[in-house]
Amino acid sequence: MTTTYELPNDLQLSELAVDAVEHGQVVYLTRGDERVAALVPPEVAASAEAVSRLVEDQIDLALMREARESGPSIPWEQARKELDLA
Repeated sequence: MTTTYELPNDLQLSELAVDAVEHGQVVYLTRGDERVAALVPPEVAASAEAVSRLVEDQIDLALMREARESGPSIPWEQARKELDLA
């Protein structure tokens, strides 16, 4: 999920953060000593999203293979009837 927020132009802090990100740095937002968010360059975010999709696809494929190997399958029409989806 991606959400976009417009940073106020009058805040010096937001200007510093955006400048850092534009120069390829990661900026962490913290609450106390805990990191709660990160600002990253768009390329980094896009790469992370692509990797996440690939990982999800690999998990889905592994689950599909496991299901195929776990026993005999039944026809779709039979499954629909058993699940009251007909």
